[in-house]
Amino acid sequence: MLVYFGGAVAVADYAFTGTEEVGHNAVRALGDRSGVILANHGNVCVGRTLAEALHVAVTMEVCARVYVQALAIGGPVTLPESAVEAGLRLRKERGL
Repeated sequence: MLVYFGGAVAVADYAFTGTEEVGHNAVRALGDRSGVILANHGNVCVGRTLAEALHVAVTMEVCARVYVQALAIGGPVTLPESAVEAGLRLRKERGL
């Protein structure tokens, strides 16, 4: 998640479907990351190209499945700070 999303995936505040507020909430929650979950809607993923955005979206779906499975067996294990720093360096090196 660090490499593809830039960290934990945020959840944007809820807004009614089709309103400008949905977009504003998505952009605010997205920040400098590559993916965000829209409360009660789904996700939005971005990339430099359509292919990259699709890759991020597929990665988000896989990560969501893994996260749910981790919750079922007691919860995910938090990464040590050194691993977080290494993941963010790798993201920067890849230009993501």
